[in-house]
Amino acid sequence: MNAILEHFRNKLLAGTFAMIPIALVIYIAYWVEQNTKAITAPLGFHYPGLGFLIVMTTVYLLGVVVTSFIGQWFLGMANWAMEKVPGFNLIYRAWKDILVLPPEKTGMFHKVVLVPTAEQGAQLGFTSF
Repeated sequence: MNAILEHFRNKLLAGTFAMIPIALVIYIAYWVEQNTKAITAPLGFHYPGLGFLIVMTTVYLLGVVVTSFIGQWFLGMANWAMEKVPGFNLIYRAWKDILVLPPEKTGMFHKVVLVPTAEQGAQLGFTSF
């Protein structure tokens, strides 16, 4: 029964995390569509779906820039800069350890463990191996 509940929980979380960026893009496309109506009305034309086209073009161009050599260099420089900011660098490294590492690599929080304490309780912990 625990395997079924774990499977159900994992699939719900995966679906939620997959849905968030999609819903965000749809909302932004709707917002841009509504705002382009006001901009193009004085010009005497409006194409339905213009906002969606603008958002999808922007997302595509962002993907091209990020996956290109220039994008990789820029991301490397941004990574270097974020690791140099005192205080923020700890949060940034923890974020990278949790979210950015591929599943086959072990990071700072590889496994969650429950460690018993002397006071008849337990404490949540993480292992890195």
